Amino acid sequence: MATNAHVHAIWLPLRLPALALECLGIYASSDQAVMVIDKQLVCAATQALQAVGVHIGMPVNTAQLIYDESKHKDGECYSYERGPQREAKTLKKISDELYSFTPYINTHRVNTSDNIQACGLQLELSRCIHLFKGLKPLLQNIATLMESYKIHFHYGLSHTPSGSWLLSYHENTQALPETQRLDIQQSIQNIHALPINYLHQHQNQLEALRILATLLNNLKRIPLPACANVFVMKLSMIC
Repeated sequence: MATNAHVHAIWLPLRLPALALECLGIYASSDQAVMVIDKQLVCAATQALQAVGVHIGMPVNTAQLIYDESKHKDGECYSYERGPQREAKTLKKISDELYSFTPYINTHRVNTSDNIQACGLQLELSRCIHLFKGLKPLLQNIATLMESYKIHFHYGLSHTPSGSWLLSYHENTQALPETQRLDIQQSIQNIHALPINYLHQHQNQLEALRILATLLNNLKRIPLPACANVFVMKLSMIC
């Protein structure tokens, strides 16, 4: 009996870094000074604020001070509290339309190194490629839908959900890739090339790697058994 060849998963995340702002109807590219606040930290800001030095994770008072002292200040700076329900409603609306392309959609949320929750959608596409006559047409359809919402997004394309999400931090464009197939080896190479600080959702593991790297650098001065003992002790403190 003939069997189908193994089909690798194809994960496409749509990370929405400005969703907290854009679900208010304010575009990230706006020249109006607007920021969204989450636990007294800036979780989204328009280009007008970013241009004067305001960044995600900055305390709101610092952001306001920077804007007030800016030479480019033009009008008031408006701030809004983050609205999780608004964001969830927007995500559901987008998801409902994306179901036209794949039934495999997950909402993805993760805390960044700035202690701000990032969110987006994870789409699995491998089982829908044939229906759209290839990966490229499928990606083009998804891109057209996202452009209609005028929501800023970053993507990644990989054979694992976590790998694709990490790659979404590496890509700097909203244009989805024009490719007919996923090159898994290239995807793995792209993941390996990412800076280690992109692993902010795995803080304990990241800290363990840093400790291990420090101890390995000290191997010439400290006996291996002693290094192992120190590593185990420090690991128990963070896990």
